[in-house]
Amino acid sequence: MRSLILTLACLTLLVCGLPVVAGPLTGAPAIKFEVEAAAPGEAAPGNWAVGLGFTTFQFKYEQTVGGTKYGDEWSQSGAIISAEYNKPLADGRNVALGGWIAPLAANDDAEKATAGEIHVRYGFTPNWGVELGKLLFDADQIGNTLLHAVYQKESASERPVKFQAGLGLLTGTDVEYAGANIGKFKTGFSAFANISYPFSDAINGYLSLWLLSQKFQWNSATLGATVPDLTSTTLQFSIGVSHDF
Repeated sequence: MRSLILTLACLTLLVCGLPVVAGPLTGAPAIKFEVEAAAPGEAAPGNWAVGLGFTTFQFKYEQTVGGTKYGDEWSQSGAIISAEYNKPLADGRNVALGGWIAPLAANDDAEKATAGEIHVRYGFTPNWGVELGKLLFDADQIGNTLLHAVYQKESASERPVKFQAGLGLLTGTDVEYAGANIGKFKTGFSAFANISYPFSDAINGYLSLWLLSQKFQWNSATLGATVPDLTSTTLQFSIGVSHDF
């Protein structure tokens, strides 16, 4: 019974005491995979994309103790602002630098918080590449570095629909509460997808989805007892518009 009470007390401590937020890896700006035609043998010019949208984060925590599952879940929403610069290189390669920030409003379940991210992406081909990102502000309390393999494609229609997906991981981080190390988020699974539709040459509508699955490992030295790992799942949706420059 003492172990069960300790487990539930620690679960409440984590759920109520930490700003656990995260967001989509690339944020929301639509990306121009094809820009102005370049001279033979030269790379095409780069372009900017800036996005403004609305985002909702759904958080879920679960823990199994003695065959019984305990947990909590809630959601938090706010605006998301994003930007990215994309530079095509020779031979179909490309490089991009971008980021996003999402101020989340307070509600009955959570205090207001701010999540952010910056990233750089290198495309080996027009379709395949790798992306390295860093979580910022309150988001860095669930992890540090994001690494994804990325696939992106643009349809051949008159109004090309752009699709991008990534599969990878988020490295873990230690968590402190009241000056004590209570445990750490382990390196977890991360996946995202973005799709955008051009309303005009410069204005795009977009929809993005991001999923993160992690384990939280309690620090038995701090707690004085061995507590089962906690499963953390974050699901995020964004919708909005972006402008290409």
